[in-house]
Amino acid sequence: MEDLDFDEMLTSTEIKEEAKKEERTSNSNNKDKEVRLYTDTNIMPKDITKLKFKNTTTKTFTVYDNGKIPDDKLELLKKVANGLFSKGYIYRSPDDSRSKTDEAIRAIEGARVKLFKLFPKANGNDQGYQVESKETTRLAYEIACGVKKNFVELKDIIRCFYARTVQTLLGKDCDDPSNILIIYTPEGTTTFSKAFKVENAGNVIFPMQIAIKSNIPICNLGSDKFLEDLKTILTATGSTGTMEPEVKKEEPKQEVQEEPKKEEYLTSDMEDIW
Repeated sequence: MEDLDFDEMLTSTEIKEEAKKEERTSNSNNKDKEVRLYTDTNIMPKDITKLKFKNTTTKTFTVYDNGKIPDDKLELLKKVANGLFSKGYIYRSPDDSRSKTDEAIRAIEGARVKLFKLFPKANGNDQGYQVESKETTRLAYEIACGVKKNFVELKDIIRCFYARTVQTLLGKDCDDPSNILIIYTPEGTTTFSKAFKVENAGNVIFPMQIAIKSNIPICNLGSDKFLEDLKTILTATGSTGTMEPEVKKEEPKQEVQEEPKKEEYLTSDMEDIW
């Protein structure tokens, strides 16, 4: 499976400039015979299932979408994020000014945010939020290499994106998984089932792979059962940031008399979660 939008990101003037700066720094360092992580292709894959995660009471969530989230789903996400903030959750932000979801969540009044940067000089809009990680780590690269096929063959900036994604899901030192991964794809699936459409996935595939291998529960805004699934996750998720697969139960389907209006779905249905 390929994450379809990473190459598209490279058309961004801002990203190109950031990449050029890193390459210039790297070339300068290479003159001193120093191998930098950004350009290093000698990355050994790390088995993500062998990682040891620490116990923590910190509650975090991560969000990735396919780059085409509709306005009604974006509004729903903002309401959910605001509710999570009120419950003490912290949003792990990739500090991506090109992401509508990232910008929308960070713009919420009273948002609790920690930033994960590509590298120290990477441009972003930190808005005064705490920078949890100033740069990607070798361990994050190794984990990405263990999950993403042909990782070492990718462009330097793309490998950096993947490593940063790992940290937003597993924490700065890759030992503290997020409690929840919220995604958006139109078909609403949370697994790579037949219903999952690669062409609609955008940048969601890799975060899903990391989450599934780390037992991070996933909730999809595109699902009709999004709020129901979120409520189940919030109830079942432990303080370690992961949820054992067997904990989640199949709830019996209930007859729906009529489809509620979007406004009702975004407000009244939220009351049941918090």
